[in-house]
Amino acid sequence: MTINETDVKIMEEKMMKKVLRQKSKQRSRISVFEILGFLLVMAGALVMIIPFIWIISASLKDSTTFFNADWFSRPFHWENYIQVLTRLNFGQYFFNTVKITVLSTIGALLSCSLTAFALSRLKFPGRDLLFSFILVSIFIPTQVTLIPTFIIFKNLGMYNSHLPLILPSFFGNAFGIFLLRQFFMTIPEELSEAATVDGCGPFRLYYQIYLPLAKPVLITLAVLSFQNTWGDIMGPLIYLSDKSLYTIVLGLRLIASSQFLPQPQLEVTGDLFLIIPVLIIFIVAQRYFTQGIQTTGLKG
Repeated sequence: MTINETDVKIMEEKMMKKVLRQKSKQRSRISVFEILGFLLVMAGALVMIIPFIWIISASLKDSTTFFNADWFSRPFHWENYIQVLTRLNFGQYFFNTVKITVLSTIGALLSCSLTAFALSRLKFPGRDLLFSFILVSIFIPTQVTLIPTFIIFKNLGMYNSHLPLILPSFFGNAFGIFLLRQFFMTIPEELSEAATVDGCGPFRLYYQIYLPLAKPVLITLAVLSFQNTWGDIMGPLIYLSDKSLYTIVLGLRLIASSQFLPQPQLEVTGDLFLIIPVLIIFIVAQRYFTQGIQTTGLKG
């Protein structure tokens, strides 16, 4: 090995060590911000989880210790869970809630995806104007359309049934259409053009190409639709009068009525049963939910 080659090798080693030191310093600086971010996120998570811990604590108390300052007072009253499941006809209310929620979610996914596909890929007069009207409808309060919608369903003979709680989802909602339409707009047009050349029609293009690509966004919309329908109290309270048609939310109201003595611990226990399914679904679909939010573009 010549002297020149040795000098070059030494210089390369010095440069490498310098680069490694710079990267090490950069990593140390980044790690400080990461630690601060982690602490901030943990503090926010603690604030969010405290009410859930209180619900668990309150569900294990009786009516005499419910308002005590201590959180987990002994003995634990596990019979609260049994009373909620047996005294409230919980099985029937749970079935009604699942029925309404599942059908509403399917209706939202079907109607929103079809409408979003048409507004993003099909060219027809007034398409952009129609999409603008859909966006404007997001800002219309639900209370404005509450009475007209009730009159329509009552005149159609659907009062005191689950149909008024299910059918509206099959006509789409503005947020779901906007979410899916923006995602469909990010798909390259060359993909649909190539499929059209191969003889792929609009409906085949919709369910064989666009829907598989939109899986994360569809799961995001499904989780949001499930959450809104599962815990809804306004719709069931307006349209349901027969107790056999009640959902879990309306069933829990019976605890506060004159049917039982004031037992707030049973109300909290019922609320816990109402929260758990939504929590499980979100945990299972969290990866797709996050991906769906991140991959939804803002292309106009």
